[in-house]
Amino acid sequence: MRYKRRGVDRNGNVANYVETEQLIHVHNHTLSFIQTRGSVPVFWSQVGYRYNPRPRLDKSEKETVAYFCAHFEEQLKIYKKQVIINLVDQAGREKIIGDAYLKQVLLFNNAHLTYVSFDFHEHCRGMKFENVQTLTDAIYDIILDMKWCWVDQAGVICKQEGIFRVNCMDCLDRTNVVQAAIARVVMEQQLKKLGVMPPEQPLPVKCNRIYQIMWANNGDSISRQYAGTAALKGDFTRTGERKLAGVMKDGVNSANRYYLNRFKDAYRQAVIDLMQGIPVTEDLYSIFNKEKEHEALHKENQRSHQELISQLLQSYMKLLLPDNEKFHGGWALIDCDPR
Repeated sequence: MRYKRRGVDRNGNVANYVETEQLIHVHNHTLSFIQTRGSVPVFWSQVGYRYNPRPRLDKSEKETVAYFCAHFEEQLKIYKKQVIINLVDQAGREKIIGDAYLKQVLLFNNAHLTYVSFDFHEHCRGMKFENVQTLTDAIYDIILDMKWCWVDQAGVICKQEGIFRVNCMDCLDRTNVVQAAIARVVMEQQLKKLGVMPPEQPLPVKCNRIYQIMWANNGDSISRQYAGTAALKGDFTRTGERKLAGVMKDGVNSANRYYLNRFKDAYRQAVIDLMQGIPVTEDLYSIFNKEKEHEALHKENQRSHQELISQLLQSYMKLLLPDNEKFHGGWALIDCDPR
């Protein structure tokens, strides 16, 4: 569904908007830290059936202003302050989206909105995702000033003042890595305040493992909902290391995402729209009809392929039989291996 729903709508809502709350409970203390993610709140899309269609702006800067303002006015009403972490590329095909975002922020001109740009692919080139620490170091003071929610039996000890709103193009893979990194910094500070983690010491191994699994599972859940597969770069979030096996898995997931986007997502989006009482748009109807035609053709080709294999196998059985034996019949098992 990700290529069917991008950017902002006429109500100021954005695609793939998710609020994530990290909770820590120690004895009678509960500590919380909230982050959000959401598509770049301008009118943009990626049309076509290429593996990675080129982004385009669908409305002018002037036409977008009202809807951009509606989105952030609602966000500031809820969270009071927001720090935008924009991870899209600052060069190449993604630049047009990043530039449009920055222009709208400048036009909005609100003291409670802070904009931070971090070209993830440039800084983490060569799978060096640990370089995300460059970002967390740069915003370290902002993280401390933002605080977190902390309550015990006596009541509220402190409140979180503002949130980080993180985005990339899909608000999935890069966003997962960065949100997990920010959450780690916060968690370390929280545990030190509670006195369960010594100053200048890394997270205990067991705690670190739980944190990694928790954020990796969170990323996978959001990714399956929006893109149909587990998150990319999940091995780094899950283990703290980027390995060849993870790269290969990302390749498989990328191929699956392309297939789902090309042949399945229009139907899924139409169902979601209908459940919400939203009329199904003409573009989804046309794509859905093409998908049905493709599925019918695929099934027909599959049947023909299986019949051909069966005929070939029976012909080979006849050829392999000795001259003094007769072929009375047989059968072919196609795709019989459950693996």
